[in-house]
Amino acid sequence: MRKQFIGAVLAGMIAVFVAPSPSLAQTPAVTSVTVNLYAGPAGDYPVMAQLPAVTRRPSMSSA
Repeated sequence: MRKQFIGAVLAGMIAVFVAPSPSLAQTPAVTSVTVNLYAGPAGDYPVMAQLPAVTRRPSMSSA
């Protein structure tokens, strides 16, 4: 009984630490020209968002 409880607690702790890791692995989008994000597969769909062009490489440091 105690062994099952410890196993369940360890599995829960591992799940807590592993679950957010895919979202932390994402990197910001950087483009050299302005990019339009359309609502559909063709250019005649409305523009839903726009990624602005970046003229310099962004710093990856947190400072």
